[in-house]
Amino acid sequence: MSDYIGIVCGSCDAFNAMDASTCSACGASLGSGAESARGVEEPMEQARNFICQECSNSVPSGHKFCGACGAAVPASVQTSDTSFFSPIQDAGKARLVLVRGEGGVEGLTYVVAASEYVAGRDEGEILFPDDRFVSAKHATFRYEDTSLVVVDEGSENGVFVRVTVPVKLHAGDVFLAGEQLFRLEGPLPEVSNVGPDGTLFYGSPVRPASFRVVQILEGGVPGMITCARGESCIIGREEADLNFPLDIFMSRNHARVSLNPDGSFKLEDLDSRNGTYVKIQGRRTLVDGDFLFIGRELLRVELG
Repeated sequence: MSDYIGIVCGSCDAFNAMDASTCSACGASLGSGAESARGVEEPMEQARNFICQECSNSVPSGHKFCGACGAAVPASVQTSDTSFFSPIQDAGKARLVLVRGEGGVEGLTYVVAASEYVAGRDEGEILFPDDRFVSAKHATFRYEDTSLVVVDEGSENGVFVRVTVPVKLHAGDVFLAGEQLFRLEGPLPEVSNVGPDGTLFYGSPVRPASFRVVQILEGGVPGMITCARGESCIIGREEADLNFPLDIFMSRNHARVSLNPDGSFKLEDLDSRNGTYVKIQGRRTLVDGDFLFIGRELLRVELG
């Protein structure tokens, strides 16, 4: 029986004993152990050559076009580049993660794979069709050198970025705290309370104030207005200068606006739970961990 057990040479088909390492007829290596008795297996046609996606013809390695139909061979195949299963695996690409939105899926991730991506209600690669506070073309995310920049495309409601350190404000600047939108106004003009005949206008006592904070209601009309007591104004849910007890997203003492010695103003977040957001002026460079609002869509920035 042992005479019928052996190794067949993969080169010349000669029969050899089981313990032979080379073929007795042609001298080719027979392999050993777990190696197949058939010798070195030739790669499959699909492994040796690219299969044309148009006509399924085999295109030899190094060729730029299919010899049968003329279709171009992808550049990644020509250069033997290895592709990711998904762009999300590319550590060099920025990601925008949806934290909260109107009808969106929380945790949905948008990968900024191209040099620039447009976000909007109707236009762009990042769409929020259910958010009526998002303009048709709202903002553009683009790479500039190694930085990710967001550009407000003249949107109706603007782009808001979370405050991580105290930021400088000017009169007319707009910011968010909780679900409230505010505008800073100041310095306040002096108003005379004396009529033409010398009669004083009756009203509440006027306290000295260097600025005021105006709540902006939907539609752009002013809501609550408070003048700063001294050189600062605290906004919060309770025990603040401007209180919003029904806003569940507002912290007890949420944010503070202060007057700087040079006449400008400062906005700072008071370690609130949900953060304070300032409206950008045209464009803003983003960093890893930034949060921003586009309409009512809250996004987190993740940089590779």
